Amino acid sequence: MVETLPPKYEIRNLTFRYGETVALRDISLSIPANQIFVLLGPAGSGKSTLLRLLNRLIDMSGEGRIEAGEVLFNGQSLYTSDVNVAELRRRVGMVFAQPVPLPMSIQENITYGMKLAGIRDQARLQAAVESTLRKAALWDEVKDRLNSPGNALSGGQQQRLCLARTLALEPDVILLDEPTSGLDPISTLKVEEALQDLKQSITIVFAPSSVQQGARIADNAAFLLTSELIEVGTGDVIFTRPSQQKTEDYITGRFG
Repeated sequence: MVETLPPKYEIRNLTFRYGETVALRDISLSIPANQIFVLLGPAGSGKSTLLRLLNRLIDMSGEGRIEAGEVLFNGQSLYTSDVNVAELRRRVGMVFAQPVPLPMSIQENITYGMKLAGIRDQARLQAAVESTLRKAALWDEVKDRLNSPGNALSGGQQQRLCLARTLALEPDVILLDEPTSGLDPISTLKVEEALQDLKQSITIVFAPSSVQQGARIADNAAFLLTSELIEVGTGDVIFTRPSQQKTEDYITGRFG
């Protein structure tokens, strides 16, 4: 019998506003653990806002507010005063569309966050460099130049370095906001293959660069349009036989 894990996130009747603008309207969905959950939709649909709500990165903008509803992470409400936000962001890492390596060497990019977290054991730090770069499908390309600057890597390598840097903190969840939008097809494939391996132990919430990418990687998916949740289901259903006309119109390229 396959063990059914409890959902990693539960979003209940969530409405979020930026001033008078509703960014998310009455959103309810469950994000399963140890799967790739794709957030699909055109620009302005609310995908990035939802991603930033999942690790409270939205707090850093100083804008917007939850008007109604709640976000639960492992069954606990994220938006209460007793939540340790720094610890939350360690457990829920994020990778953005534009890779931003730290201005230091490849291996220092990996160990920097670990040292900030109080890890000083050199053997553990060095082991993390190799293991995370392997998980991000980058080790074989950089193992002989770990002391080289991270920002000297190609764009695709930089993005995988940022993924490895996130993995070094052993997160429960990784949020990805169009992480391959500026990458060539080979680099994109390497990132996607790495994610397929990572989902065995990590929950991945992914806003793809295209419908085609979403179809390739999604275990489950949600389609958002103008701040509303239109449809949620397995990747197979959403991308091949959606129940809502708006979803089918978007999937087939009639708009977006």
